[in-house]
Amino acid sequence: MNSRLFFFAVKHFYSGGLLGEKGIRMKHTFFCKFPCIPHDDSIDRLVKQTGYAPSLENSSLVENIILQRYGLSEHEIDYIMQDTFTQED
Repeated sequence: MNSRLFFFAVKHFYSGGLLGEKGIRMKHTFFCKFPCIPHDDSIDRLVKQTGYAPSLENSSLVENIILQRYGLSEHEIDYIMQDTFTQED
């Protein structure tokens, strides 16, 4: 749930309203409605291979795996990655 896809979905579909210019209201009921992919080891392996070091490159690799696991097209992935509300904002 700590991904751009989750924040994108909350912002556009599950949000309870905006808080200020960039904030969104999140309630536990929104988390219950979000369709989560089943856990697999590919993300865990990638995180271990990168040594848990938080970097833009490492987070992009993990983000791409997550987005691909949801079966999104390249166009959809680009749209989500370029959305104005990102974790770096």
